[in-house]
Amino acid sequence: MSRESLVILCWLAGVVVALFLLWSLWWALFSDRSRGVRRCPRCWHVNDPGTTAIANLRCPECGHQAASERELLRTRRKWVLAVMCAVGLCAETAWVQAAVAASGWWSLLPDRVLIAIGPWMGDTADAREMRTSLRDRLVCGRIDPADVVRLFELARKGDAVSVPGSVPWRTRYLPWIQALHGPGFWNAYANVPEVRAAAVAVPPDITASHPRTWWPDTPLPVTLAVEDGLPEDMSMRIEVLDAEGLGLSDADREALRSNRWIRRGSSGFGTELPIVLPAPGSGSLDGRLVIRWGVIDPSASAESPTTGIVHVPISVQVRPERQPLTARSDPVIDEAMRAAFDPGLLRRRAGRNPRFAFSYRPPETAASEFRDTAFGLVVEACESGVPRRTLRVWWRGGSGRSMGWERPVENRERLLTAEPSSIWTLRVRGDESLARRAAEPDAGEPATHWWSGTIEMPLRIEDVEPQRRMQRWVPDMPHQIDEPAEPTS
Repeated sequence: MSRESLVILCWLAGVVVALFLLWSLWWALFSDRSRGVRRCPRCWHVNDPGTTAIANLRCPECGHQAASERELLRTRRKWVLAVMCAVGLCAETAWVQAAVAASGWWSLLPDRVLIAIGPWMGDTADAREMRTSLRDRLVCGRIDPADVVRLFELARKGDAVSVPGSVPWRTRYLPWIQALHGPGFWNAYANVPEVRAAAVAVPPDITASHPRTWWPDTPLPVTLAVEDGLPEDMSMRIEVLDAEGLGLSDADREALRSNRWIRRGSSGFGTELPIVLPAPGSGSLDGRLVIRWGVIDPSASAESPTTGIVHVPISVQVRPERQPLTARSDPVIDEAMRAAFDPGLLRRRAGRNPRFAFSYRPPETAASEFRDTAFGLVVEACESGVPRRTLRVWWRGGSGRSMGWERPVENRERLLTAEPSSIWTLRVRGDESLARRAAEPDAGEPATHWWSGTIEMPLRIEDVEPQRRMQRWVPDMPHQIDEPAEPTS
């Protein structure tokens, strides 16, 4: 017998026992009424109306003298049985109350009931508690595999109101998908093929962060955050197909399709994938990104990946004119930039796909005197003055917020053989167009300056071990393209 069937059986048994106790309590207290028949209140002998004992209210059987005529019409009650039934009901009620206090009402309902009602509940406190209860059961591996498959099928399809990727979809289904994160779920179901297939088919949760107010002639930076919760033996690909409702030209759409990433293994940090949309026009933009995802499960019999489409909303209000920025460069800010990029280049040679990343520290520009300055930087690892790796990055001084970057361009062959020497330098130069991406037009204190300086220093190169955690998402592109490093604090 499965756990779910056992839970349902226990529920039915509990309901039957409760109903039986209620019926027995009623029967013990109210079933034996006199209905006009005179009975002795002690021995319950029926007094014949023709006898003289009725006149003096004395029972002819046991000799008990009733106090009044009304006492002879009293309901017969079985107090011992009534007390036993009441105690049984109190014990069952106390058990239910303790279970509710420990885990909530929803913890008492069978899995199939929660799965059936889950999609139709809104965003109330009770609905959130219900979804949390079901998620906890998934994490602990307490749900039967057939019900897990049914649950993920609901999440994959969504409904008329909750399209995968939309805000209602995340409200109704994301708590269940979050059960995939961590080892608990996969320790319980990793060897169940139908559960693996159902989990792989669930679309990832992809959200886009971007400025809500923007300049009319500045490319719009968008950062995608991807949450999938898949185990290390699976890989996922993300590809941007289109941007609907954002006024893109055919050339812009073609350039947008070059945004493709792949995740191999779940170790490592960073799920932020950068996209730069063309400069918007005027007025407001209300559209969505069309993103295709695919998952490859090496344990599956089919070699083709499981794929799907997710729509991510983009909504921007375009200002009529841009905020002017004044160029700024002085020894103090130049020294802060040197400290920010002093860690240099990280290089991991092991494996078939070598990894390179600039290590930089935006908090070096967190001083209050940099609060009004936007940093737009072109960072280059140069060999004899020739750039071998170029990264475009931006952030806001004073706090490091509004940070973003573009995919770097690199020459892997030259970087693999690079060694610290006088011919390898790190060059950082300010770029006004990049700085505008960090200017935050809707911030309380908009930036008024941009760093216009240039610094150059010897390039530090650090070879890291294979177990060193770097970003797990890398561009799914030819070798000259790779991902930026995670900023270090």
